[in-house]
Amino acid sequence: MESAVKSVIAVWLLLMLSTAASTWWFAQPTFSPVLGTLAVMVIAAVKVGLVMSHFMELRGAPRPWQMAGVIWVIAAAGTVMGIYLM
Repeated sequence: MESAVKSVIAVWLLLMLSTAASTWWFAQPTFSPVLGTLAVMVIAAVKVGLVMSHFMELRGAPRPWQMAGVIWVIAAAGTVMGIYLM
């Protein structure tokens, strides 16, 4: 199998496992609802970054576009978490 295909499969598997883990693990009663929600939001932000870089081909884009993508993910996740904590 080509290395690019292996990379995409590995990222896809990581996305699926993190979805399952965050849904199951942070729903346990050992975590406070606020901590669980914030953890799920951070995991979602990381997943957005992975999708942007691997499936939307941002990793091959010029550096300013890569930085714009990273800044957008951080700003969007930070805004949502900030509103949640208000």
